[in-house]
This record gives sequence, structure tokens and C-alpha cells, in this order.
Amino acid sequence: MLRKLIPVLLLLLFATSVTAAVQNSYLASSSRIIKLGTDEYRGVVATAQLQQLPGDAATDGNYLLTVSFSTKDDSSVLQNGDVAVKILSPDEHTSDPVRLNLIDDYYQSEIQLSGNGEFLITVGSKLDDDKKRIFQFFYFR
Repeated sequence: MLRKLIPVLLLLLFATSVTAAVQNSYLASSSRIIKLGTDEYRGVVATAQLQQLPGDAATDGNYLLTVSFSTKDDSSVLQNGDVAVKILSPDEHTSDPVRLNLIDDYYQSEIQLSGNGEFLITVGSKLDDDKKRIFQFFYFR
């Protein structure tokens, strides 16, 4: 009896692991990346993008905001400083500032974009040279 049961259990174990791998692959590929473009101010170029995070209907507006900074002259990456974001939603509500954390060469934070329409994403920074800069990006959902 045990000899007949072992192949069935092995088959079930294999099928379960394959199903889990397919689900994880789907979640990774189902998040889309939206390039917001670049903005330049006082010799610094900011490049921003959104990545829609997978979720259910209640968390439909969860995104990962990623911003990188480089110098206009030699395109060297700027990695020191404080960065935060405020979002003006289509219903004219401005969010509280959300701090972006430095991960590798990018500043990132999870943000919430609720509703439909045009969002104004304002990124404030105080980088290596202690100059305050504001960069603006638009996203239409």
C-alpha cells in the first residue's frame, strides 16, 4: 500500500510547487511600470516612474514610486540627501508628505493614488549640495 501511495504523494508535491511558481511569476509580470519622465531644476535631473503593485480591489491604487537624481553636466548619480513626495489628486486633495528611502541608486516609497483623473506628483529634495529643489510629474489614471 505504501509503495502505491508514495508516487501519488510525490506527484501532488510536484504539482503544488509548480502551481506556486506559476502564481508568483504571474504576480511579478502583472505589475506594470509607468515612466513619468524627467524634470530638470538647478543642474539636477530627476527621473521618475511608478510601478503598480498587485492587489485586490481595496488596494487598487497602490504604487511604488521610484525617483533617481543625476547631475545635468556629467550624469553622475546623486545618492545623499532627503527626498519626499506630495500628491495632488484629481479631487484637489493634497496628501501629507511621504519620505522616499534610498535603495541602491533610487529613492523609493509606496504611495496611494485613489480615484481617476490627473495626479500631480511633487518631489521635494535637498541633496548633496544642500540646495532645495522641487520636481513635478503628472500621471493620468
